[in-house]
Amino acid sequence: MGALLGSKDGSQINISTSFAVPLTVNSESDIILDKDFLAKMLKFHRKVNPKEGLVGLYYTTNHISKSVNTLFAYFMELLKDKKNKPVFSQPLLMLVDPTMQDHRMSIKIMNIVNSNPIVCFAECPFTFQVKDFERTGLDVLFFGQEHYDTMAILQNRKDVSQEEIGGLMREQKLFSNKDLMLRNFKEVVDNLSDCENYIQDVLDGKKPGNSDLGRLLDDTMGQFSTDDMFHLECLVAGNFEDALMINSLARLQ
Repeated sequence: MGALLGSKDGSQINISTSFAVPLTVNSESDIILDKDFLAKMLKFHRKVNPKEGLVGLYYTTNHISKSVNTLFAYFMELLKDKKNKPVFSQPLLMLVDPTMQDHRMSIKIMNIVNSNPIVCFAECPFTFQVKDFERTGLDVLFFGQEHYDTMAILQNRKDVSQEEIGGLMREQKLFSNKDLMLRNFKEVVDNLSDCENYIQDVLDGKKPGNSDLGRLLDDTMGQFSTDDMFHLECLVAGNFEDALMINSLARLQ
């Protein structure tokens, strides 16, 4: 479980930050929450980004249990403390099922609608606001691996039967950043090789020339220079160093 931080814009709640909180359950099924850690992290985040306040909590489950109710009640008390910069009086509850049932990650955001005499929750609509380069990964996680399979089929322009699609879904896996980058570079190299072979065939008289295609190839290759390889290497090295730094900070936290 963990805390959710964000801000309010009219009737819209923006959840922009989260952090995990140590949690244990003893033999008697009592929840032991590291409240000191939670208080220190809330204080730290207030210093780093004073515009963000406490929104609620998240919990890795697909149903509301006794543990969830206990933690929700504690966060309701936290929101009464003005120093935690509560976004509103009642916390939001995000339920995340990381087991990837049905090839997708289930997420529900709940809001309390009644607390007397029984606590009742209602599910809230939500959307993701991500940058373009993050969208593909989120599509795979939250909208299912069927989306990724469909994109692969369209990209390869193959006629695939329904049985083959089922097999793809069963055998599909999520790529690591390294594997995905290597795969993308391989596609670029293969496409450039196809262009090179086509140009050579035209020069050798094996294929008729196409002026429209020639202009497109010239415009495409004219966008690059020998300096681009240096910039590309710098970008890859910079991203790798950023990933190492983030990994180290996560381990430290």
